[in-house]
Amino acid sequence: GSTVMENVERQEDTELMTVKEAAHFLRVTEVQIRRFAQSGQLAHYKTSKGSKAHYRFTKEHLVDYMVSTVQN
Repeated sequence: GSTVMENVERQEDTELMTVKEAAHFLRVTEVQIRRFAQSGQLAHYKTSKGSKAHYRFTKEHLVDYMVSTVQN
């Protein structure tokens, strides 16, 4: 079976990050994160609370984005 540590790591991989957390992870501003998401450069999930849309990101989304920017 899998160890507790593996389960924790797997859980963290699917954890959703806020715009603020994603900005910190990529070392960019929150405004840039929103632009990347709106333009389709950065994969994301969108949640709606009232009239405001909230973006959520997985670590995989952010790593994929970093890889794509290095290649271009």
